[in-house]
Amino acid sequence: MNRTSIKLAAILASAIILSLTLNACDRDVNEIRVEKAEAIKTNVMTEEFPLPNCGGTETLFQFLGTERSVKKSATVGTKATTSTGGEVDIPQVVKLKLESQVELAHQEYYEIASSRLDKIEMKALPKTHVVYLIRWEEQKFASTVSYKMRGELYKAPYTYALRIPKVSDSYPVNCPESSIPPTSEPKPPIPTTKTVTMKPGTGFIFSSQKVTSGSGSDRDIWWNRIELVPNDRMYSLGRISSVEDIVQIASGEFKFDAFVPTPGEGFAVEIQRAGQVEFAILQIISVNDDITFEWLYPYKGQVTGR
Repeated sequence: MNRTSIKLAAILASAIILSLTLNACDRDVNEIRVEKAEAIKTNVMTEEFPLPNCGGTETLFQFLGTERSVKKSATVGTKATTSTGGEVDIPQVVKLKLESQVELAHQEYYEIASSRLDKIEMKALPKTHVVYLIRWEEQKFASTVSYKMRGELYKAPYTYALRIPKVSDSYPVNCPESSIPPTSEPKPPIPTTKTVTMKPGTGFIFSSQKVTSGSGSDRDIWWNRIELVPNDRMYSLGRISSVEDIVQIASGEFKFDAFVPTPGEGFAVEIQRAGQVEFAILQIISVNDDITFEWLYPYKGQVTGR
């Protein structure tokens, strides 16, 4: 056997040993448990999406889900801690398996966010040109994943991130050779999302953004440490990805009832003032003795069954 043959045989043997080692590591990993955490939301960027319809004779419709998609990523750290407090490197094949389980554990959040995109509509009337602003929101989940390998318990940090596109605003652009003079009328106010924390026994007024207290105080909703109580009516939307993603609510679902909220759950709130009926959307961020939620008011989406 010549030197070249010996070298090729050595390389092949090393590859076989490496493959067997990696497969053994993969088989030895079991009892994987992903500890979940609440998402931290940040706005990472804004981009423009033009929707020209200058030569059109009919309204042009486009859904956000056909143009943009939710981006996801799962990353596990390179080192894990043992039950005795030691620190070890995580083999690459084990790291990939853990990242796959982290992604699977958060699949519900990804599917909910993705399904919302197909309901967000952008449109341009005939002989108009509209530019939509798409804001990318990052939802980051950071916690730990534990696993056993060869009888030893390990724990490693992970980060799961979603990047979700949302339509935040729009503005018109003059069409070429347009005979329509630019309007000087101000654009109507755009609902904005805000966050509020309420202590037990307090109420909240969406229009004035005031937290009130006392049994005789004015309020749209009230928190009694266990339940959210509407002054008029409300109903649960289930777990939602964001208050801005709600494009339709049903008037027939509203109830004169109190609700025990959970983190991530959304609610539609009916508000009757001075003979006018408006609506607010809120999403629960955390519930302890105090309650914190993100809210959008006034709601400008569709209300069915009115």
